[in-house]
Amino acid sequence: MKTLLLRVAAEYPQVDLDVFVGNMEEGVEIAQSNFCNQYSAVISRGGTAKSLRKLSIPVVEIEISLYDVLYALKLSAGLHSKFAMVAYADIAISAQALCDLLHYQVDIFTVNSIEELEPTLRYLKEDQYDTVLCDMTADIIARSLGLNTIFITSGLESIRQAMDRALALCRSRKHLQDENALFRALLSGQGTQVAVFDQQRDLVFFQGDDEPPELMDLLRQELNELPAGKERRITRSAGKTQYALRIRPLSAGQAYTAVYFSVRKTGPGKNQAGIRYFSRQEAEQKAYGSGLSFGDLYSPSTEDVAQLANCMTPVLITGEEGTRMSRVAAHLYMQGPLRDAPLVVINCCLLNEKSWEFLLESHNSPLSESGSTLYFSRIGALSPERRTQLMDTLSEGDVCRRNRVLLSCTCRTGEQMSPEAAAFLDQLSCRVLHLQPLRNLKDQIPTLITSALSVLNASRPYPVLGAEPEAVRLLQAFPWPHNYVQFQRVMEELTAAAEQTITAQSVQEALQKESYGSTHASRMGGMFEPLDLNQTLDQIDRDVALRVLAETNGNQSAAAKRLDISRTTLRRLIKQG
Repeated sequence: MKTLLLRVAAEYPQVDLDVFVGNMEEGVEIAQSNFCNQYSAVISRGGTAKSLRKLSIPVVEIEISLYDVLYALKLSAGLHSKFAMVAYADIAISAQALCDLLHYQVDIFTVNSIEELEPTLRYLKEDQYDTVLCDMTADIIARSLGLNTIFITSGLESIRQAMDRALALCRSRKHLQDENALFRALLSGQGTQVAVFDQQRDLVFFQGDDEPPELMDLLRQELNELPAGKERRITRSAGKTQYALRIRPLSAGQAYTAVYFSVRKTGPGKNQAGIRYFSRQEAEQKAYGSGLSFGDLYSPSTEDVAQLANCMTPVLITGEEGTRMSRVAAHLYMQGPLRDAPLVVINCCLLNEKSWEFLLESHNSPLSESGSTLYFSRIGALSPERRTQLMDTLSEGDVCRRNRVLLSCTCRTGEQMSPEAAAFLDQLSCRVLHLQPLRNLKDQIPTLITSALSVLNASRPYPVLGAEPEAVRLLQAFPWPHNYVQFQRVMEELTAAAEQTITAQSVQEALQKESYGSTHASRMGGMFEPLDLNQTLDQIDRDVALRVLAETNGNQSAAAKRLDISRTTLRRLIKQG
């Protein structure tokens, strides 16, 4: 959506457009922080637009046209799994009319509020649905439940219509916009920042560098204790920052309170090299808001992941390079009991001497706190001496009892766990979550392709509607040495180059670029997982045929000749199973 908005904005040279990305709750916060001192109108869509209207600000909604709904239905037609549509009434009615007209069999579930989304999606999960057609609000909830998603999003024409309506609105507000710009220019030269609250203590104006939550909480507390009609000058601290405050009552149609503040002193910050604090909103974005949706990253089952998320026992996440362990850790945090407290990420690859000393010895170290989730990423990158120090600190310092501890360690191809990870497992009595490599989920590739296209098409003027059967088989045959990160990169390249369909030729060219080590590795046993001899003979024959086909870059004649079989037999082997 962001890409399409910027594309349409280029057609309107008179428009100065800034695009912010966020979910429904973040959209309200963004509008409160930015609208009153910068913008003449807000363009939004769906549930976010409905929420913004409650703030009494001018909102132009990007509507979803019949064509947009038709595209989502067309993309879902290639699915062979059980899927459903979840939408608000206005979209659901249009979708049902299209389905009746085109004789599509789609289960459509109508919701009337955001509170109904999660119960509806949980019901679909329990009823064995694995893919839902939905908008952005439902997408995050669906992906957190392990469902694959296809966006119902607005196209170029819908965005153009919204832009035209926004321009008409802006013309009628030109005088107020100029006056607002004048007042902001006057304020910006005073060397102070200002926040204005209404009688309900809601923030209606903010002029400053940022909007720290701890500062906003402090200001509201001071306003509750402020004698009516009196100005006060005080000094207060929030976190490690000291503020000089001037609180002044104002009247402009109704009563307001302005708080002018400036920073007096900044103490040492929490962030050190390799140590970063995430709020719940930031962790949610890390877990669900970027990249492609993979509903089957886990082994064991999704139900077992839910059990891990709710326990306080240390969890050790293992997987090969590219299996998105940090994203899974953020998912465990978001589903866990401490999601309202900070998520502290300690990247062991980035720790220098100063940050290591801070981590183990400072009284401000996250290891000295209680009630947080501590995620140690890539513990295998630590030196043997540091690994021993960290294990001793975690086990003897009562850290695991006072906090939720997550650890991740990359393992080599074919391994379930590295020796470095095993040492932590033994000393901390961890629960283990092993992430499957993508090559073990080749039967899921068609679903992953559809899920990827639903995300990537959102930034394209015209959608890619699927992949040729031969293209799908080539993607299934590739060993994916760098797993989901590599798959996302390849899908981005294929989608950017495709017109309406991803072709086998484009897949061959893309995978050729990714095969910088595959031929050598297949001979040395590096990238290809050893054959699973616990399969049936037909499944083993199919694996062999797919590997040879990958090594011949999809050339069926060459693969059949190398296997000493006919092309007909080769095609039968590939299709079976």
